[in-house]
Amino acid sequence: MQLDESSNLSQSTLPLPDVLHLIADLESQGFDVEKLSRHGAVHWFAQWCQAFLGDVRSATGNYRYRGLHWHAFSYGFVDALDGALAVDAYTRQTAAAVLVIPEEWSGGCGVRCRGAGLPDLVACREDLYVFPESLAWTMAFTHEQPALGPYFALGADRE
Repeated sequence: MQLDESSNLSQSTLPLPDVLHLIADLESQGFDVEKLSRHGAVHWFAQWCQAFLGDVRSATGNYRYRGLHWHAFSYGFVDALDGALAVDAYTRQTAAAVLVIPEEWSGGCGVRCRGAGLPDLVACREDLYVFPESLAWTMAFTHEQPALGPYFALGADRE
């Protein structure tokens, strides 16, 4: 699957998350971190868009809504928990590894991290999408927390 033009992750005007800072933060939390290649990130983000943003694409023709992918959650295209309920649901998940992909790719295209538990990115205040390779669930951290987000959603096969 190809990402449509609205999914070009270099269009955002938000501050750029620096993947090197993300890696340092994750490593300080005890995770083993592997930087994703652009090809790998494109593959996984396309799978994520297909798994979680199908309704927004059906309604608008694009995976991105109002400039950001996470707006699919805040505008109700995706059934998701938000705020403290989202954090609670996220912390109850398990995964051997998760992918962390930023909204904006100019600072790097994301990482795979492995370790005990899940990364704590609540205070990061960046637009980041966290999900296991199974796409069983996702957590969307936003730059507008706590007013908007974070958002937690289950994959279609787990609802």
